[in-house]
Amino acid sequence: MIVNKEMLFIIVILYTSIINQPLFGQLKVNSKAPEIQANIRIGSKPNDVSLKEKFLVLDFWATWCAPCLAALPHLNSLQEKFENQKDLLFLSMTDENENKINKILPHFHFKSLILSDTSGVTFNSYGVKLLPTTFLIDKNNIIRWIGDPRDLTSELLKKFVNGDDLLPISENKKQIISDNSRSEAQYKEYRAIFDNEKITNVFHMSQPDNQHSGKSISKINQFNYNTCQFGIDISTLFIKLLHCSKGQVILPKALKNKAISYCFKQEGLSSNKQGETLLISKITEGLGLKLTKTYETQEVINIKVIDTVKLNKAKASKKKGLMRSGSSISDDSAVIAIYNSSLQVLEDELNMVYGVKIEIEDVAHFMSSFDITLNNSSFESLKKSLFESGFSAKKETKSLLIYHFD
Repeated sequence: MIVNKEMLFIIVILYTSIINQPLFGQLKVNSKAPEIQANIRIGSKPNDVSLKEKFLVLDFWATWCAPCLAALPHLNSLQEKFENQKDLLFLSMTDENENKINKILPHFHFKSLILSDTSGVTFNSYGVKLLPTTFLIDKNNIIRWIGDPRDLTSELLKKFVNGDDLLPISENKKQIISDNSRSEAQYKEYRAIFDNEKITNVFHMSQPDNQHSGKSISKINQFNYNTCQFGIDISTLFIKLLHCSKGQVILPKALKNKAISYCFKQEGLSSNKQGETLLISKITEGLGLKLTKTYETQEVINIKVIDTVKLNKAKASKKKGLMRSGSSISDDSAVIAIYNSSLQVLEDELNMVYGVKIEIEDVAHFMSSFDITLNNSSFESLKKSLFESGFSAKKETKSLLIYHFD
């Protein structure tokens, strides 16, 4: 343990008891399905198609949810395999408006009928807390299965339409739910630390946490830099703070794939940049590292705003008094989304994905918040979706700073 007047740095693994809580609200398998309400219908199916006496694959999604969009090819493939099953209907349910939906349709193909309930009633009645979430509902309006759409298989759907018993949630999935419950409790502990004015800086080495690592609790303005994150990969944190790419951060092997949880509070600053610099210094000091910099010629992807009309300014809906904002990247990095966030956040997320440096020209001149969803299945797909969002993209070479943490 290293302790000084300015900082407490504790090397521990956090343990808390597993909290048993329902993953999908109060709805359970074999319970009656709530009514499906939608005021907008978009998609390949006729708008007047009836949902009654149908086997339903009801998938909840959002334009800002990268894993939702990454699951589309799998769902489309299943729909193709069961196209002769006329009483089986695939539904994609969102609570977003038609304008948001239409903006992503050129890049992401839905074979399903897209439904939107902008009132959010259907989301609430189904108790959806995680996206994506899929329900299998039989002809008698009984829920037969709840889970991740990527876990749906042809065999499972055959049993579903044949009325056979479906397999219960796997032991592996139960473990994931338990791990999520445990990390949620730990995350709440850090929220309490962040709100406690008597505690200044706290840093822990911790297990990587996929559920919360993209989230941060922040109160940042011109003079204050107060921020908190839980279970974020150390390499990822340095990349974000330095606004660089994976290829520009060199860490010791012992720290690769290691994570950190922290609360950092600093007041009386002249800029956000100063806060980021101080945070890097504190983490480097606590880990016993020395930072050195060199220059190296590397490939760069230059992104430039060429059409401000196409830039999709955020018009996020308010839920429970909070404005949703942040970013989302699918597991395979094929989909990258930011919602109600700056172009700086988009640049940072692209740098998380690519080994090469991503630079958005004049990023500081665009101070608004934006909703941008990109198809990153290939560089050509990325260029196309960037163009449709108002950007150009090209590759070039440039001399870049390389950050060595030894």
